[in-house]
Amino acid sequence: MIITLQRFDMSVKYILDTNVYIEASKGYYHPEIVPVYWDILKNLGKNDIIKSPKQVKEEIKIQNKPTLTKETLIEEDRFLYDWSRSPENKCFLENDLKGVAEFFKIANEAYLKVQRKNSEIIRKRNKSWKWPRKEPVSDQDLFVIATVLFYKKYFSNNRFVLVTKESNDNPPKAYKPAKIPHICDELEIEWMDDFQFIKEVGIIFDSVSLSSYNSKN
Repeated sequence: MIITLQRFDMSVKYILDTNVYIEASKGYYHPEIVPVYWDILKNLGKNDIIKSPKQVKEEIKIQNKPTLTKETLIEEDRFLYDWSRSPENKCFLENDLKGVAEFFKIANEAYLKVQRKNSEIIRKRNKSWKWPRKEPVSDQDLFVIATVLFYKKYFSNNRFVLVTKESNDNPPKAYKPAKIPHICDELEIEWMDDFQFIKEVGIIFDSVSLSSYNSKN
């Protein structure tokens, strides 16, 4: 398999959510299947095409740090833990953006508004429904949104897109009544999933030709 980058638009920055990294590493872009994909992400980070706030890196650390049990060292999640912490990886901001707390507050206010709006919609279907005890949108999610808001304000000539694996459920689902795209729509933030991101950036996956495969077998 050959992977190429067809185009770079330096005026566009993509802000990646945690689930974009985690789900890809555990599934369709597993490092043992498509290792070069992760080199491409590093290259995009180095060129400031993609960025994630430091809270995303911290969440990856929490969810993917290998743990020592009585029997063995669990290595299943070792790759993403090491990849995100490697010194040459520039996909993650090392520090909070100056004044990002102001934008976190805006993102949280939008979340509360979405919470009220979606609760009303769901209760029309189920009057006994209650908001989940575990908040469906985390502080880390809000920091991703806040990062986009920061960039949009101070670099208004550029285009900033939030990349997430979440979908904009309409009507909202009872088990997860609010998601990142709901808040993005409330704040007029452009968002897309990682497949759209890959297509837009121009990452091309070229399969090995049948003749090449036959010659090796």
